[in-house]
Amino acid sequence: MDRYFDQSDLIITHSGTSSIIKGLKKGKKIIVVPRQKKFDEHIDDHQLEIAMMFEKKGFIEVVYNINDLAQKIEIIKPKNMRNMPMKVNFY
Repeated sequence: MDRYFDQSDLIITHSGTSSIIKGLKKGKKIIVVPRQKKFDEHIDDHQLEIAMMFEKKGFIEVVYNINDLAQKIEIIKPKNMRNMPMKVNFY
């Protein structure tokens, strides 16, 4: 898996903290598509909450509607995303 992260400029992932943090530590642009309760993809909306916290800090782009994925890819391409410091206060 690390090989794929290393070879990629852009990572598209669900909102698992491990995937997000691994990509950010490697300096990658991250698009997150959180699994949502309303689509019966998860038992609650913790992935949505995680994605919103990272987005608020400017680390990632979030796709709330899968139909917006292509647009988010175009938006993130020219962006310089924030590098994630070792410690982050999300509150």
